Amino acid sequence: DEAVRAGGAIDWNKASSSHCSLFETNIRYLGGLLSAYDLSGREILLKKAVELGDMLFAGFDTPNHLPANSYNFKRAKNGELTASSRQPLAVLGSMSMEFTRLSQLTGNPTYYTVVEQLKRGLEKTQDQTNLPGLWPKYIDLIKGTRPTSDTLFPLGAQADSAYEYLSKTYLLLGGLDPSYETMH
Repeated sequence: DEAVRAGGAIDWNKASSSHCSLFETNIRYLGGLLSAYDLSGREILLKKAVELGDMLFAGFDTPNHLPANSYNFKRAKNGELTASSRQPLAVLGSMSMEFTRLSQLTGNPTYYTVVEQLKRGLEKTQDQTNLPGLWPKYIDLIKGTRPTSDTLFPLGAQADSAYEYLSKTYLLLGGLDPSYETMH
């Protein structure tokens, strides 16, 4: 009860920093709120998740609608975010679960549409890399979801959660989207 009250009192406008990592905020804060809501059914947690989801959705307000992981609050409010030409795979591969679950809980498909775009880009390029079947550590989001020409194909830091999320999202969707299983 104390944790729910504290979570419900969060004011996202009172950030102690001028920026955050879209990826880290998504998996830690949005994921935490959604999990806590799923476990407790406490509506205030879903309300806070929607508030945060809407803020993070602004991270996709870039010229090509691909996420800007370096989320500067002022630039986001002014629609001035840009995606990076060298984004860790984990950033775009680890947005699917929270945004999909937020769409499921709210009935608002908006969140799902942005991660569906990321999924299609990953799906399209998976066999076009220097190591077909895997993506390199970095993805060029300026040119779409194009793999960089890197020769690093890690399964650890900066990539592991992308692969982890493929199977989890497949399960979250009840197997209705087989592309997640195929990519995994």
